Amino acid sequence: MNPNAGSERSQTKLWLVGQQHDKNTHDLREFLSRNRVPFEWVDVEHDAVLRFGAGEHTPGAKYPVCLFPDGSRLESPSYRALADKVGLRTRPSQVTYDLAIYGAGPAGLAAALYGASEGLRTVVFERDAIGGQAGTSSRIENYLGFAQGVSGAELVERAHEQAQRFGAEFVIANEGVGVDPTAHAPYRMFLADGSEVKFHAAVIAVGVTYRLLDAPGIAALTGRGVYYGTSISEATFYRDKNVFIVGSANSAGQAAVFLSSVARSVTLVVRGDSIEKDMSDYLIGQMRAHSNITVRLQTQVESAEGDAHLTELVLRDSATGMSERVSADGLFILIGQQPATEWLRDLIRRDVRGFLMTGSELTAGIEAVPGTTRSRWWPLERDPLPFETSVPGVFAVGDVRSGSTKRVATAVGEGATAVRLVHEYLAAHAVADAAVLEAQPGHSHADGASVDLPPFLKGGRDLANR
Repeated sequence: MNPNAGSERSQTKLWLVGQQHDKNTHDLREFLSRNRVPFEWVDVEHDAVLRFGAGEHTPGAKYPVCLFPDGSRLESPSYRALADKVGLRTRPSQVTYDLAIYGAGPAGLAAALYGASEGLRTVVFERDAIGGQAGTSSRIENYLGFAQGVSGAELVERAHEQAQRFGAEFVIANEGVGVDPTAHAPYRMFLADGSEVKFHAAVIAVGVTYRLLDAPGIAALTGRGVYYGTSISEATFYRDKNVFIVGSANSAGQAAVFLSSVARSVTLVVRGDSIEKDMSDYLIGQMRAHSNITVRLQTQVESAEGDAHLTELVLRDSATGMSERVSADGLFILIGQQPATEWLRDLIRRDVRGFLMTGSELTAGIEAVPGTTRSRWWPLERDPLPFETSVPGVFAVGDVRSGSTKRVATAVGEGATAVRLVHEYLAAHAVADAAVLEAQPGHSHADGASVDLPPFLKGGRDLANR
């Protein structure tokens, strides 16, 4: 099957064989589920027939193993190798686009829909799966137009199909790793597989990730009973089990309500003395209606313990200073918001927490470059457009933007608005901006040093085409 033929979701049937409490197996299960690839999960510890077929007697066979109807197999594949095999697009079909979008959460999907529907050649790059954090939400109750609520998966699937219908192209499991600092109009981006793409404007909508929980045992057991976020595909493994959730915002409340329908008990572990300030009232009401949900305030996870998988947690009561060991089958961590912008560190101006600065943030109260009227954080005499980053023609929307409201509806609105700003940029500024930037070869978009090529490209940019 041609891995880049068409944009329809794959109908390939495959068997994913692995151990339930194996991180790599968990990651592939999530990747397939969230990208809507049909598959059957087989626990290698309980199915002798497929265990044999997957390589029990093959020296060096590595789990997880993907078995395909044509007899082929992939052992412990990368996301990109698996995406290629099942027919997901992993490479752009064109060399140059009008609009490149990074991230396929609600903001990126909205930008893709409006960009493509308004005639822009549009490509979306997503490193993992369509939907972002919103796609893992079991139920979004307060999104306009869905009186009974809607699952995150259903919402993003509809948006994805709608954007594709207008011609937006989606590239999965391939991401930007570097830029050519000398290229403007169009910009030139190098991708993880060594290929490159050019674009005249971009929207950064990569969203945020959950903050890592720093406690003994957490890192070692991640993917083996400890998870960041939650998803429908994992819930079935915790039927009649005792699960714990760390967090106090809406995502934690949604996870608690969802898991309460299958788990024996759900315990919400909250560092603060209240959940009212972070969680919507409707979610608090729903949690109170479930007798198997318990909220432990002023409590922290002191450690996670287990050999092959999580078996126990040590919880510390901050008010009393007392610690308690509890039996735990699963721990879901939904705390904090960490922007996924490290790859942009040397390219785009970020605030102290790593969120992308845009618009007037780049000029208000910022000292000017000597001999000019422009801000040292902005390379042009004109003012930046709303949502425009320190790189002209590159916009940031959704949760990744400094000062944004972290709501699905807000992200969708920003994604749609960004397309109007892209049109304004392309019509009125792109050519003139490029001429100015070409005259500033040493200009840094971020911190005063020239943007460098990624290490594997140093010594000759033609290596990107190898």
